[in-house]
Amino acid sequence: MLAGYFCEATRRKLGMRQLLLAEDAVQRLDAYSWPGNVRELEHVISRAALTARAGTSATIVQVRAEHLGLLVPAVTEPVTELAAELAEDDSVRDDSTVRLPDTGAGLKAATEAFQKQLIVTALQANDGNWAAAARELKTDRANLVRLAKRLEVEVVREIVSR
Repeated sequence: MLAGYFCEATRRKLGMRQLLLAEDAVQRLDAYSWPGNVRELEHVISRAALTARAGTSATIVQVRAEHLGLLVPAVTEPVTELAAELAEDDSVRDDSTVRLPDTGAGLKAATEAFQKQLIVTALQANDGNWAAAARELKTDRANLVRLAKRLEVEVVREIVSR
């Protein structure tokens, strides 16, 4: 009901003759848990309409599921069942799987340990080059340096005189 209202408002705002929601888009919208407020729905429909309009020159635009972006459906299974399924699935296992420490540390400590491990590994792979490590980690170099400083990671370069 709200989706139809926002479609109509977006149609008027963008000057379209007609804006339709395809069945797969309606199903995707229904499956999403909507943790935000009504404005989130309005923005999703507005972005989807713009994306759908960019793909056609017609005056009648149809919003399909692929125009909605990454709406992750609500989890309907208990988390423990989902974790058990993932543990049984061999496709999610590889050598880079991170194991949680058995120290009983909380989420913050475990997250910081993981971040520190990633930063150290990236710096070692890039011979201490911060810019290359930041590119590998897909982050800004300055942010990486600040995070590393907070996590007490530093690169020491030695000059040896002979």
